[in-house]
Amino acid sequence: VWSSRDGAIWIQETADAPWAGRAGLSVVVHAGAIYVLGGSKGDDVSTGGSGRVLFNDVWMSRDGRNWTEVTSEAPWAPRAGAAVVSKDGYIYLLGGEKGFTCGFDPASPCQPATATLYFNDVWRSRDGASWTRVTSAAGWSPRPGHQCVVLLDQIVCFGGYGEVPGLPPVPANPTDVWTSRNGKWWRQLGSPAAPPWNGTSPADMRYDFDALVVSGNRCGLRPSIMTFGGDRERFGLPSDVNAFLIENDVWRLSP
Repeated sequence: VWSSRDGAIWIQETADAPWAGRAGLSVVVHAGAIYVLGGSKGDDVSTGGSGRVLFNDVWMSRDGRNWTEVTSEAPWAPRAGAAVVSKDGYIYLLGGEKGFTCGFDPASPCQPATATLYFNDVWRSRDGASWTRVTSAAGWSPRPGHQCVVLLDQIVCFGGYGEVPGLPPVPANPTDVWTSRNGKWWRQLGSPAAPPWNGTSPADMRYDFDALVVSGNRCGLRPSIMTFGGDRERFGLPSDVNAFLIENDVWRLSP
């Protein structure tokens, strides 16, 4: 865990936090503390790996250095790639995955991945230890690698990964944007739909990007969602093609 006041000078808070090393974890600041939730280590068998270990533990720290295990096993299914926000005194955990891809065989027993590997449930907790399932199926389709933020008292969720089996792979990243005040009842933005990043197709959508909310300032910038970078790579595409599908652009949505 590292920290910086200016982005230039960095301090290593700990070289070895007590939680297991992992990728695809979810992190949120809630009630003055940092919470680490879920994640995974290892690679899916469908992509040539030996298998993954998925986590559903929750850890808390007030300084990034000293950590407490809040729960070793939350009631939500172990997962990676979930979105997490803090709103109205609750931590919300939204979606994620237990396997990123089924591979390229349309006859694979885990097809379609959306139905078998991805989540669109929503859970919430006041302390990271006691969790309540808000809904088993939100209005948006199951997905990993998406982002949710809180803007103008709304949870806003968008982006993520999707696939149609076959070779070459067919992009099916979700193009919708959804909002909710409580995580249970959802409304899709746009009529007709207005995809993020001004995209025109699933191939323009991205996953594993980052997003934050700017509350506005005296320079005239309105409350906004800003996104940074992201990934549009597809399993099965040549590396020289995928190299051009990793982004370093910045976008802003000001409703």
